[in-house]
Amino acid sequence: MYCSNCGNVNPDNVKFCSKCGVSISGQGSPLPSYTQTPTSAPPPVPYQPPGQVQSRRGGAGKTIAIVAVVVVVLLIVVVVAMNLSSITGSSATISVTIHSTHVLNTVSYSIYVDSALKASGSVSALATVTKTTTHHWGSSDPVTVVVSATSSGGGVGSQSDQQTLTLSPGGSYAANLYI
Repeated sequence: MYCSNCGNVNPDNVKFCSKCGVSISGQGSPLPSYTQTPTSAPPPVPYQPPGQVQSRRGGAGKTIAIVAVVVVVLLIVVVVAMNLSSITGSSATISVTIHSTHVLNTVSYSIYVDSALKASGSVSALATVTKTTTHHWGSSDPVTVVVSATSSGGGVGSQSDQQTLTLSPGGSYAANLYI
């Protein structure tokens, strides 16, 4: 027997609905007599063919893309500018030959270009050694430098010699120093 209140199917010999407890004695109806309130379904989603899906973000995606492109372009400009500034300076090659005037002993030497240490080592008595170095400066104008060498040891104390050179960009120069 069907309950007229909730529609539950109950055995024929019961007086009350086993689901809702309403008296069902005397109802005698084999079919439900209740009415159900229709539920509302969600509104249908309009069909959009593939490739025509609309963005739900609106203009936010475009804004992010534009900002990303601007940042990448700025980074490229900075890197190019840094590289250009490092190659706009000038350089020249200087070969420095040290002639030892010490008769008996090996001496240590240091080579400087404008007070910057460029090379050091030792030279045997009455021997020569040549060291090549590159000098860099920040303009394309010629520059005047002082190339100097100082010796130590050899039993005669410290000796030094210097030579002034005017360097042009890309040139090769030689200095002969006697210590």
